[in-house]
Amino acid sequence: MHSIQGHALDLFDERGVDAVTIEEIAEVSPSTVYRYFGSKEGPIVSDDFDALSQQALDDLLGRCDPVDTARRIVADYESAAGWTGPRPSG
Repeated sequence: MHSIQGHALDLFDERGVDAVTIEEIAEVSPSTVYRYFGSKEGPIVSDDFDALSQQALDDLLGRCDPVDTARRIVADYESAAGWTGPRPSG
């Protein structure tokens, strides 16, 4: 799914959404794009959170402190990506 999305976003960036066909996006077949994204424009708005259940989102995001939750998510992302840059104080 990520490779299809990346390919689609590259094409959209190069030529614009209207100039790109679904056949050009699909590295396998147009039905693959529709199955994963629902439309040609789907890769633009799709992300890894789409597949999560409401309970999984609640567990990830929490409900009490949205700022702390956002900081935790960014820190987890940076850690997984191997980020070695400065950390904001806070």
